[in-house]
Amino acid sequence: MLELLEEVLSDVGFSVDVSDILENVAGKITTSELNVVICDEVAGETDGEKVYADFLVSPQAKTSAFILLGDDPDGERIKRCLVAGMTDYLSKPFDIDELDGRIRKAIRTQRIANQALALDEGDDEVGFQGKLSSLGLPDLLMNLHQNTRDGKLVVTVDEGEYIFEYLAGKLVRVSGPRGLAGRKALFRAMREVAGDFRFVVTNKIKKSKSQSFDNLANVILQAVQEADEFPLYRNKLPSDPVAVMLSTAAGEPELEGATAIQPLLEGLLQSTTIDILIHACPKTDLQAAMELQELMDGDVLIVAGAAEASA
Repeated sequence: MLELLEEVLSDVGFSVDVSDILENVAGKITTSELNVVICDEVAGETDGEKVYADFLVSPQAKTSAFILLGDDPDGERIKRCLVAGMTDYLSKPFDIDELDGRIRKAIRTQRIANQALALDEGDDEVGFQGKLSSLGLPDLLMNLHQNTRDGKLVVTVDEGEYIFEYLAGKLVRVSGPRGLAGRKALFRAMREVAGDFRFVVTNKIKKSKSQSFDNLANVILQAVQEADEFPLYRNKLPSDPVAVMLSTAAGEPELEGATAIQPLLEGLLQSTTIDILIHACPKTDLQAAMELQELMDGDVLIVAGAAEASA
């Protein structure tokens, strides 16, 4: 098994150091610079939890990830291992492509944790920075939360900058390009997959009374789901620069609670584009697009050119 793992992991680009003698493992962990320690558990011979306990007292525990290839698929045991701090647990048999992916994710996550650790230890030259293409925004936000960071994560994309402010690991404020703020900014940022990020350590972050991101994991999950769904709704609506306007036949009951068309209702504009309405709406982009779709289906909101042609 170890020979096979060494061969296939080497083939996909990893530098692999193997030990099949348990007594040598502790020494290798102590003296080697490892990104990931993988323990291939053998029932009755190698207890992965015992190996992990030895790993925890080694200098590498702070800077290396730990993955257990376990013989026991029991859910309670997997939970116990993950709660103890293991980076990941794969039950055998497993797919080598899945192991490859989990190793790469563990390396990315551990790299961010190492940078955060270096910053905590006062190494000002360590830059917490990278590209979204190598580490996605959801992983970044959760890593900062789990490591109780103080500071600002600045994400630079084509549209501008998104800034995420953390106080003791709690996300307290989000702002984005063109005046975006709060959940709307967070949810829109989740659609960005290309750009640069940097983390700036500062003790000047203040609590926010207006923005709330309690249960950050759930908020991020909702944002990811909306990022997937938004294009489906947006593509059903007229694309820029097609202008839309209110129908003269629209009555008060149909307009009640229509947040996404406030600029038109208030008479600030006679016609505008869908993207301008979505941006101006205080709701998330998906919520705004769904509301606009309902209004267009009900002929409350119409394409401006179509209104002129019928007139």
